Amino acid sequence: MEATGRTALYICCSVLFILTEVNSELIHIPSLVHHGVEGEPLRLPVETRFPLDKVEIQGTWSHTRPSGTRVTLVTFTKEATITDMMYRSHLHFSEPNISLEILELNQEDEGDYHLNLNIEFHNKTGLVIKEERTVHVTVDGTKVVFQWLRDDIPLSPSDRYHFSQDKSTLFISPVRKEDKGSYQCVASNPVSQGQYSGTMELSVYYGPYNLEVNSGQGLRTGEVFTINPGELVFFECRADSNPPTSYVWISKSHNATQVITEGPRLEVRSYKLAQAEEYLCRAFNNVTKKQDEAQFTLVVASLGPGKEKHTQDRSSVLPLAAITVCSLFIISCMLMFFIRRTCHPKRGHEDATEDFGIYEFVSIPGKMESAQASCRSLAHLESVQDMHTTIYDGLKSPQESMADLSPVENLRIPSKEELRELREQPIDPQAEQEIIDSIEEVYFSNDSFDMVQHELEVSKKVADLILEKQPAYVKELERVTALQTNLQLAAVICTNARRQLSVAKEGFTGASLGLLANQRRRQLLTGLLKSLRTIKTLEEDYPGAIQLCLECQKAASTFKHYSCISELNSKLQDTLEQIEEQLDVALSKTCKHFDVSHYTKVQLAYTLLGKTQTAMDQLHMHFTQAIHNTVFQVVLGYVELCAGNADTKFQKMQYKDLCTHITLDSYIPCLTDLCKALWEVMLSYHRTMQWHEEHDKQDATPTPDDAAASESDKSVVDRSYVKKKLEHGLTRIWQDVQLKVKAYILGTDMSNFKYDDFIVVLDVISRLMQVGEEFCGSKSEVLQESIKRQSVNYFKNYHRARLEELRMFLENETWELCPVKSNFNIAQLHEFKFMGQCRSPSVSPSRQAVSTTSPAQQELSLFQQYLQEGNPFEMHTEHKEEETEDVLASNGYESDELEKSVYQDYDSDSDVPEELKQDYVDEQTGDVPLKSVSRETIRSKKKSDYNLNKTNAPILTNTTLNVIRLVGKYMQMMNILKPIAFDVIHCVSQLFDYYLYAVYTFFGRNDMPVPSPSLPTHGGREAGTVRVVGPACLYESSGLGLISSRLRTTLNRIQESLIDMEAMGENAGVHGPAEDRKEKVPSPHLSQMVVLTNSGTLYGLAQRVVATESLVFLAEQFESLQSHLDTMMPAAKKPFLQQFYSQTVSTASELRKPIYWIVAAKAIDYEQMLLLMAGVKWDIREIMSQHNVYVDVLLKEFEQFNKRLGDVSRHVRIPLPVSNVLWEHCIRLANRTLVEGYANVKKCSNEGRALMQLDFQQFLMKLEKLTDLRPIPDKEFVETYIKAYYLTENDMEQFIKNHREYSMKQLANLVNVCLGSHINKKARQKLLAAIDDIDRPKR
Repeated sequence: MEATGRTALYICCSVLFILTEVNSELIHIPSLVHHGVEGEPLRLPVETRFPLDKVEIQGTWSHTRPSGTRVTLVTFTKEATITDMMYRSHLHFSEPNISLEILELNQEDEGDYHLNLNIEFHNKTGLVIKEERTVHVTVDGTKVVFQWLRDDIPLSPSDRYHFSQDKSTLFISPVRKEDKGSYQCVASNPVSQGQYSGTMELSVYYGPYNLEVNSGQGLRTGEVFTINPGELVFFECRADSNPPTSYVWISKSHNATQVITEGPRLEVRSYKLAQAEEYLCRAFNNVTKKQDEAQFTLVVASLGPGKEKHTQDRSSVLPLAAITVCSLFIISCMLMFFIRRTCHPKRGHEDATEDFGIYEFVSIPGKMESAQASCRSLAHLESVQDMHTTIYDGLKSPQESMADLSPVENLRIPSKEELRELREQPIDPQAEQEIIDSIEEVYFSNDSFDMVQHELEVSKKVADLILEKQPAYVKELERVTALQTNLQLAAVICTNARRQLSVAKEGFTGASLGLLANQRRRQLLTGLLKSLRTIKTLEEDYPGAIQLCLECQKAASTFKHYSCISELNSKLQDTLEQIEEQLDVALSKTCKHFDVSHYTKVQLAYTLLGKTQTAMDQLHMHFTQAIHNTVFQVVLGYVELCAGNADTKFQKMQYKDLCTHITLDSYIPCLTDLCKALWEVMLSYHRTMQWHEEHDKQDATPTPDDAAASESDKSVVDRSYVKKKLEHGLTRIWQDVQLKVKAYILGTDMSNFKYDDFIVVLDVISRLMQVGEEFCGSKSEVLQESIKRQSVNYFKNYHRARLEELRMFLENETWELCPVKSNFNIAQLHEFKFMGQCRSPSVSPSRQAVSTTSPAQQELSLFQQYLQEGNPFEMHTEHKEEETEDVLASNGYESDELEKSVYQDYDSDSDVPEELKQDYVDEQTGDVPLKSVSRETIRSKKKSDYNLNKTNAPILTNTTLNVIRLVGKYMQMMNILKPIAFDVIHCVSQLFDYYLYAVYTFFGRNDMPVPSPSLPTHGGREAGTVRVVGPACLYESSGLGLISSRLRTTLNRIQESLIDMEAMGENAGVHGPAEDRKEKVPSPHLSQMVVLTNSGTLYGLAQRVVATESLVFLAEQFESLQSHLDTMMPAAKKPFLQQFYSQTVSTASELRKPIYWIVAAKAIDYEQMLLLMAGVKWDIREIMSQHNVYVDVLLKEFEQFNKRLGDVSRHVRIPLPVSNVLWEHCIRLANRTLVEGYANVKKCSNEGRALMQLDFQQFLMKLEKLTDLRPIPDKEFVETYIKAYYLTENDMEQFIKNHREYSMKQLANLVNVCLGSHINKKARQKLLAAIDDIDRPKR
């Protein structure tokens, strides 16, 4: 019993143990994710929640890499541990708690670690508990995963999208237009979230594609547009392209083309009837350099009202047509019902009209009028769908039915007598039987058959069929309309053809007799020429001599067994060898002066000898020798001529050494003669090839004689060899020519050449390269490289000299007006004449001048033009004669005596005799300038317009004109030699930069202390560097913050890259590289003759206007040249040109503000006004009706300023923008001075503030009479400050925060003056603290 109890207790305990232990967590891992650091140890801890001494354990640690590979690391039991040999030094297994430690982490340790553990308790034998855990381990510095997005959509590999191995690089090949968009790269790893890169926009250039021309007017058929006479038509040309294409409209008429307009829209107004013209829309993409064309024909013909309506609103025709057809078919079905009832008298209806009562019948004219038929015949006609149809209308009278029909149908109503006559016609039994057989059986079924219902069903089916076939009907209608349009066009073409044929017939009749006479004369001349050629063949007959010699040799070989004949045979052989030597000499003569007959005889002679291939080898050797001998003799002749003696040492020199002895004076004539001689050699080779091509065509005709087959095969082989040899010789000969000319070009240093001489050299080499391109298709890389080297070397020295020359011009410039005509532009200068010729850089100017005189020759190559005589290297002096430039005006103002009487006389004319003070007379024509304007016109000008020259002649100086001429010369060189285009444009930009920097240096900076009021801000910007000159006075040398950031950046860039500061004595301790200093120019100094400190001349306002406006004019001329420069600039360098125009050229007009600000700051005595304002008593107790004296003083200053402006305008025209800038600066300074004076007030009452408003209004009223400038600058600035006195405490605090354009002193004074009136001391402290808070961030 006791044993039984112990057993039960043991079982209960076991069950309790199982319930509590087995179902609980036996092992615990604190963290299932571990982030380790590469190179550091990492422990994977495991906590056991069971006593190890009461269990048996068995388990494994395994590692699964991200790639999926799984490796068992450790296998363990309670007694033993087995670690994989590969990881013994890398892992450490803690046996008591089965934890795993990685001694040194690396990238391969990343992944999942699995723990599989089997547990068996001692007291539960056979019960094994299995535990599994997975720990994820990441290593910092793991591989980054990249993902590419396009428009926020992930990209995956495809046939066009390729990625690098780590996906950090995306390759797109080939690129298509749908690839454009925003691209981003996303980088991520398991530790951190994805990081997005910046967006990169991909723009794909393509097109133009799908070019089409559309118009909303007229009728279009294919590529033909038909319109009514006098109608205004607009055509739109559209193409798919990026960037957008440029469109050109071209008219093709009378075998000639003419450019009409540019742009996507073309306006055409038709005037004549039966007129057809062809037009062409051409689209061109400036980036892809592709173009597309769309051609169409415009026909002017009367479409008629019906067709016009159809073309304008075709959609309204289609429903009407469908309704009409449906109505006709439904009425036809009803007609069928009527006829069948009429044709069956057994139903009791004797007369159709009596049966239907009020129903009427309407007949479409057709066969009814041409033939008579019975009632049954009518039914038969209906069954076969004849056109004779009766329309049934049960609601309308015959007259209404007629009104509903179209006028085109011309319907009429048959009478009862006509119907009766139809029924009385003789009956054809066979026809009636056919009609009866054609009727459906359902009509004979029984009397209960509802025929009306059956007919309606049939009609419905017919109507459905009509609606189903409607698209076919519409399509057929369109085809008919198109056919009619084509017929109209054909009629127009036929009319024009007949007219042209009649004209041709009349012309040919008169010319035919002349042709017959010329043909007869030609026959006579041909016979005479044949006789002359026969006579000529008697001289130097090489083939005849060889033929005779060969015949003799053949005859001698037959009898060579005779001793005398044998000796004769050997002599004949010697004679043949001598003939070959003479032939070789004759062959060499063709290399310089090719003669067809001479060469024909020589080739025929070689053919008789059977040495055609040998002759060709010898010919190429002679051409090579001819090139060498020719160039050597030409250069040697000039060297000996320049040396002045017959020294033989030059004849022993090599050609390359001989070229170095050419003097500068003889360089161009020698080069010209050298190219002429080489041209003769190449022309001879060209004519040689022509001769062989012509004879190959003649010899290629097959001969029927079989005996000559073998001889023909040999001839074919010889022709093939000769052809290949000649084609290969083209490149060899041109290569020899290039090497000879290259040695000549590089043999002389051309850096000291005159500009015109160097342009001539470029011109000659350019023509030579064109000859090479036509000779063998070569791009002349050797010549281009050699002339480029010389051009770059020459241009650097030339540009350096021109910069120094420009500095000298600027330092001696007195900034007086250069008198040019009002219509002056750069196209009138000789330096820009080349732009009007619109030629390619490879064509020389002289040749272009010749070609313009002969349009028919422009289509011919050089070899075709000069085949018989002439030379492309002849110096065309007649085209290089200087033309007289007509750019200077008769005087600087183009005014008459009336204008002089209004504006008074010049100061400089006081010591000139009276007879010389008359109108200026043109030195070329002797004419007196015409009177331009009347006295009333001059006096009625606006007050702010000081223009003396009514024609607005450009304001420029001699230096400006010199810079423009330099730009023209630079562009000439660039136009001839494109490879140096970037270097030239860079130098052109330096010319403009230096001119801009000089104008700013001379007139935009002023370091003299000038009394002016304290003006801390302008336009919301703090003033720059200031210095105190007097109480509350400051000055900024750069124009009080008026220089924009873009202009300041441009000036700094010019100073750093172009100005040599060391030459000025600045930065003496800093010495830059010598190479950098060579590229820089010292800063220019203003001429001592220019006085900028005289108040009577408004501190040199005339010189300032001339300098500034000449710079603006120069910038405008650069703007006009931008398109031409853009075409010459290489694509890779175009951003430089765009940056130059956007950051330098466009800033020229911005120099007006700082330059004219200096005048405005000195023209008015602002400090005197401050002193007068300080003496005014503002704490008055009664309202004053009279303004203060300082207002009159200030207005008097402005009147004096206005008078001085008028005096200056008599010498130099002051443009309206300049006068506006001057007035704006002066008024702005005056208003700022008023606020400063009001801010100096210690005490002020309400009446004092009213007096301030009265003074300011009086000032504005009188000021508006002096100037037209509206609105008055800074008017609100003064009014707001005066009105702020009346603000309450809260409003004053808000005012201080919102109006930061006022200085701290002005705001503080405003608070202090208001103390005691409506602001107490506490509020004053609060407001002053607010002002201090505003000022604190600035400090």
